[in-house]
Amino acid sequence: MPPGVSLGMLAEHAVTSGGLAVMSDAEVVGLIGAARRLRCRAEWLELRGTREFARRRWESDPFPVRDEDGRWLFKNSSAEQAADELAFHLADSRAQAGARMELSLATRDRLPQLDALQAAGRIDERRVQAVADITAGLTGEQARLVDEMLAQIGRASGRGRV
Repeated sequence: MPPGVSLGMLAEHAVTSGGLAVMSDAEVVGLIGAARRLRCRAEWLELRGTREFARRRWESDPFPVRDEDGRWLFKNSSAEQAADELAFHLADSRAQAGARMELSLATRDRLPQLDALQAAGRIDERRVQAVADITAGLTGEQARLVDEMLAQIGRASGRGRV
């Protein structure tokens, strides 16, 4: 079952109704898998919100500028403080918030297939971040090629684990 309200309600009911004690080992493992799909989906939701926040702050300028390494340049603009603003609201560090903003845009621009797998609860943020880190030195086209190859492996495996 894909992650969503129905899966969350079923999993919650199994745990809170005392049903765990009467579940078979396979059912308990299924519950664990359901919880993991829900967690992956929740991470994706957070990244989607972060992506919109980053888009509003970093891409609102008619001509957003990046340096030769692809880092955003914000000279004397409110976008310069965007990571601080997000960090304050999420009780994260500025570095963590900035990294999440970067990852959220990378999944849109460079890793759209892995983004879709995460939306389906089939891959977690840690793995998406690892691929983003590994492909950071590649061009956008090269990163999307790696993204497609890994997504094919994930879809073919049936479990989506890349």
